[in-house]
Amino acid sequence: MKVSNGNWIAVSRPDCIMINGRTITPAKNHYSEQIEELQRLLHIEHGQVPNIDQKPATCSRCDAMLLTAVGLFCRYVFCEQDGKKYEITFSYNFPIVFETEFIRSNINNIDLFADANLISLAECGDFLRTEVDDELKYNSFIKRNRRLIKKNDREIKIQYDRPLKEVLLRWQEYCFNKFDTNYNDQVIQAYLKVYSEQGFQTRTFILDGNVIAQGVTFRSFQSNTLYYCIFSWDESYKSKSPGIYAFCKAIQECHRSRIAFSFCYGSQRYKSNLLRDFL
Repeated sequence: MKVSNGNWIAVSRPDCIMINGRTITPAKNHYSEQIEELQRLLHIEHGQVPNIDQKPATCSRCDAMLLTAVGLFCRYVFCEQDGKKYEITFSYNFPIVFETEFIRSNINNIDLFADANLISLAECGDFLRTEVDDELKYNSFIKRNRRLIKKNDREIKIQYDRPLKEVLLRWQEYCFNKFDTNYNDQVIQAYLKVYSEQGFQTRTFILDGNVIAQGVTFRSFQSNTLYYCIFSWDESYKSKSPGIYAFCKAIQECHRSRIAFSFCYGSQRYKSNLLRDFL
């Protein structure tokens, strides 16, 4: 992969990054300094839109380092191969530039991120983050969803302390069965490491002693946002609309706390429909 800001070009190879006559070989425990050096050599400035020659199918360690260096300053890159803008994200949860404190605290996990392909390029426009503090809009939202919320409040219990591994393994199985997507053990181990940090929380929805849905959220104080990072549900409880209910409860929480709500990435119709009062 090649990255350019119009004046300089950085090339990531399997074992090194070459830029302006310099060769940077990734060295564990020195990733932070090396990423800062990449930023200096590329002269990256906040808000730029650097070019990449192509979107990598999977990111090597060098790709992940180079994209992280760019993503800490710039939300987007422009891909010359397909003529599209992409957002540099952490695992399609959020743009890296929005959560630089989180990313910098995890710089030494770059190996883990690369192995699990957690530094990713998302289609521009797929990210959904919404302010939900407006009272008139919120009242309209509640009016539309009051019946579902009140009914499920009586029947469903929410737990916030279920083990993360349990939630991730259920999500892994859900993704395989529903989307034929296989998240391997490297991905699960990466999430176990990262989602164990402060700000992340598991949410489990229980009906008559049975788990009907589970998810992981991240409360960011940097961007004042609650992200719904992952979610899975048991389709045999479809009549209870556990997904819509879970998101409604999160939106209620965000409104009370005066923070934004984010579905992370994905432009599915049900998301825009649920949030249409705020959009």
